[in-house]
Amino acid sequence: MKKYPFSKKTMKAMLAATLVFSPVVASGVAYQPTVASAAEYSSVDSLTTALNTSYDKLSDSEKAELISARSQIEALKGSTDWDGYIDSILVNPDGANYAVKKQLVSDLLDVMLAVTTVQGLNDAIDQFSTNNSSTIDDALGQDITVQELLNYIGDVEINFVNTIKDSGKTVDQFTESDLFNAFTYALVHTTSGHEDLVVALTGTINFSNTTDVMSEIVNGLTNKHAALASFYKVVQSIVPATNPGGGGGGVIIPNPEPTTPPGQVDLPTGTTTTEKETGSNGQVSVVVSIPALKVSEIVNLITKDKAVIPIKVENAGPGEAVKAKLPATLFSEAAKKNSNAAVLVSGNGAQYVLPVSQVNTGNIASQLGVSADKVDVSVTINPVNPAYVKGAVDKNNLKVISNIVDFSIVATSGDKSTTIDRFSDYVSRTIDLSSDIVPNHTVGVVVNADGTVAPVPTVFTEVDGKKVAVLKRNTNSVYTIVENDKTFTDVNNGKNWAEDNIEKLASKYIINGKTTTTFAPNEYMTRGEFAALISRSLSLTPSNEAAVKFSDVSSTQAINKHGEIAAAVEAGIIKGKKDGKFHPSEKITRAEAAIMIDRAINFVHPADESVDSSKKVSSFKDYKKIGATSRESVEHVLQAGIMSGYSNGNFAPSDLTKRDQMAKILDTLLQHIKFIN
Repeated sequence: MKKYPFSKKTMKAMLAATLVFSPVVASGVAYQPTVASAAEYSSVDSLTTALNTSYDKLSDSEKAELISARSQIEALKGSTDWDGYIDSILVNPDGANYAVKKQLVSDLLDVMLAVTTVQGLNDAIDQFSTNNSSTIDDALGQDITVQELLNYIGDVEINFVNTIKDSGKTVDQFTESDLFNAFTYALVHTTSGHEDLVVALTGTINFSNTTDVMSEIVNGLTNKHAALASFYKVVQSIVPATNPGGGGGGVIIPNPEPTTPPGQVDLPTGTTTTEKETGSNGQVSVVVSIPALKVSEIVNLITKDKAVIPIKVENAGPGEAVKAKLPATLFSEAAKKNSNAAVLVSGNGAQYVLPVSQVNTGNIASQLGVSADKVDVSVTINPVNPAYVKGAVDKNNLKVISNIVDFSIVATSGDKSTTIDRFSDYVSRTIDLSSDIVPNHTVGVVVNADGTVAPVPTVFTEVDGKKVAVLKRNTNSVYTIVENDKTFTDVNNGKNWAEDNIEKLASKYIINGKTTTTFAPNEYMTRGEFAALISRSLSLTPSNEAAVKFSDVSSTQAINKHGEIAAAVEAGIIKGKKDGKFHPSEKITRAEAAIMIDRAINFVHPADESVDSSKKVSSFKDYKKIGATSRESVEHVLQAGIMSGYSNGNFAPSDLTKRDQMAKILDTLLQHIKFIN
């Protein structure tokens, strides 16, 4: 086993300097630690002098609170309560080297709780050094040096500081709960460069329980608030605030903040012109145009907060299409000003939000053989006569509850034209609803030219007081909203725990039964079934179905009737195996499911994905059984709340997944990426 590579005095100084940072951030001070800051206290003497100077500034009552707090913690040591705390922190209190692990964890906990800023802290560090000078290997079961441990602690403190700093809270807004939540986050989030150490630590110490225990001990103090307030004062005077921060509120463990959609640009009167035109098929369109000379004026109005260019048509009559005819340069120039800019075309109870980044004017101009300034882009919202799609409606037994709308985009230059019907990202279209709906039994569908229909990711909400359906898809087509109510005899009326998830996804045409009346919830899901589910869930269509071929997959199989496998492969969500086959009938493991779900999220890349970064794959007891190729994916779906472990603490990566389990997982995934309510 290793001895410490530092002298006792050096180790004391390093630990003391590092631990000083924790109280600073606990006070809500916006402080950024640096190497120089840590090195400032190069010896225990210099640190103690600084602590004493600050401590002396406290009032007698404040000093008394710190002394009382420390004495109460000292009284716990050696008690059955203290032993209980340590046992709850250890992952396996009955395992090997219990006494060694207990001593290490007890001393670490004592250091963390050394609330008297002078003697208590130094005594705790001395005790840690004395008790653990040669037992790190025995305690952690790994070839770990104390330098690695100290580096990890230092990085934890930096992450801790940054977490608190990002909260924007001041000392009077910061709660003890905030402190412990932030510390938990820092403990499990600090992995870069410490992978082996974190694995060793998580095999010994339950980080979440550690912070829970710290919280319980602090909350048990006679006058917790007064003690912490005094502690804050001492530390604030040691490391003065560079920026007190501001604001407050919010969750400490950081999730990406939801992206607020940019507001609309206020277009000056006269920016657009309106006229009617009749197409070769007799279709009358109300055309709103923006002259090329107005492009610069409009682009100059785009800001970070206002980047949606609204094109509204108020006077379209029944059966008339709505069309926005726009210079191609509007898209390219707007994209330069704000990559999140979009064009919003609305009329006839529908809206089309077209991100300017999805219109590649250079490619379009090249296809037409002209320069970009010679190209117009027409965005059309065309109400479809129900008679035109009656065959598809009848064939699929659809209960249509909205207008049937054809959303299309055509680029033209003179007598040349090209259709834009596929995008690199999801594009939103909105259809107004005239009545209340039940979201779990309602969905947007695409009506294909061959008479088939397919589900479209649909979220029901309100916009400006109107009930609307927001459909998200990366291709143009004819869309409508339908009601459907589907169940199965082997899940209905509480026969299966996932009844709600199964009925919801079946009513949205995402999952199918084994027969028209049975779902077979306890059968295992196959790779082919799951690939088809993912394709339908994300409304994927292959750009070239023939480009993806597996010898064991054909279009005659139900799972690939519409090119679902090719679409999922093209999206990068599924892959074949080393033998070049897909093995669609092979049952899918939990690790494989996690990988596919992770890829699905990455394909959609939701801008406002919310995850709990405090959750780590290394927290699973069977972490080492999770293969290196799937660990990152397992962690992502864990943090997203889509998949979790079992009650025994294992993830069980090789376990097979039942059909009812997959329905629950898929429902959670679609809610996570905001593709369903």
